[in-house]
Amino acid sequence: MLIVSAKVFLLLILCVAASKVIAVPHLHRRIIGGFDVPDSAAPWAARLVFTSGTGSSLCAGTFISQRHIITAAHCVIGPSAVYPVQNTTVGYGSSELTKQTKVMPVKITPHPYFGSQSNININDIAVVEIPNAHNVQPAAIYMGTVGVHESVLAVGWGATTGTNDPRSAPSRLRGAYLKVGQECRRVDPVMDGSRICTLNKYTVGRATCKGDSGGGLFVLANSTVLLLAGLDSQGGRIGDPTCGTADGYSLFTRIKSHMKFIGQATGIVF
Repeated sequence: MLIVSAKVFLLLILCVAASKVIAVPHLHRRIIGGFDVPDSAAPWAARLVFTSGTGSSLCAGTFISQRHIITAAHCVIGPSAVYPVQNTTVGYGSSELTKQTKVMPVKITPHPYFGSQSNININDIAVVEIPNAHNVQPAAIYMGTVGVHESVLAVGWGATTGTNDPRSAPSRLRGAYLKVGQECRRVDPVMDGSRICTLNKYTVGRATCKGDSGGGLFVLANSTVLLLAGLDSQGGRIGDPTCGTADGYSLFTRIKSHMKFIGQATGIVF
């Protein structure tokens, strides 16, 4: 999560988890201008690591039930197939990496029609099922409209430098405020309504980066509650994966566009 604006701070957030509203303390600013997300602000957060013979990859996810995490489909698919559960580690229960409970999932289900069209990820969503977790609180899904120029909160475990250097990945969950763009057709020519687009020019120096894929995008509904609206799918700038450039962008899978898939993969009736 590349976050380098010195002006970002949050006075108070209230978030919805299950049927409870939880008061959240101030978010602490980092030296480079961003902030760590405390445990009490993100009881829905998950960290996913996928390993293969060529190395490992890092993604984020969000609990939507005690057993189900949604993340990006491109995270769960390896070089040739879906990562086996034995090659996958899910961390949860804390925003601090070293304090997390780590488990192997029991099932991984990517969207059956995940793919690419005009270099844009389509249906980039997956469900990861784990044994019942007792120290998480699922996020509530936002079913409204995310407006143009609306401020949204992106969270993740990704790199904090624009060069995607994995060595800069933080040990704590990070957050950044982004702004929804209006002129997104140049980066999302498909424009079918199933993605949310943020443009870096509105928040120069703040962007998602390598390792943030699958992380939640939240809206502050009624100025009081955080609701899950999207998940990190792809970003950078056209022809260049560098994060945080002024002409860059981030695309997020819109959750409400995929409720049928989520219901089928989880058995949950929304």
